[in-house]
Amino acid sequence: MHTDVYTLKTPLDTLSWLCLLESELLSIRAFQRLDLHTDRDETNELTFLEDSIIGTGTAYGWFVFLLGEGDIPPLPDTSKNLLFTLDELGKEINRPFWEKAVDEGIQDARCDRAIAALERM
Repeated sequence: MHTDVYTLKTPLDTLSWLCLLESELLSIRAFQRLDLHTDRDETNELTFLEDSIIGTGTAYGWFVFLLGEGDIPPLPDTSKNLLFTLDELGKEINRPFWEKAVDEGIQDARCDRAIAALERM
């Protein structure tokens, strides 16, 4: 993901960011379906697809946390189902990696917020 979730200022920005996330997930799924980028250079390294799902899941976790905290403009009512759809797509691609990455993203965002609060003291 190239866009920082802290730059989202309007509901349209929020929806556009989710579209970027969806396109990333769809690309990962297409590569997976075509068996592309599945090789490991070393046995202990992640594949490109595993690394991609981790990055995307982490970004999704940050987004979900900040949305819940009110730091991101709310989604229009017509697109709230999109979060569920994206979560299901991530799980369909690689459930264990996706769920761990989303949890890590939420935790990272929570920690980042706590550090920022301490720095303001």
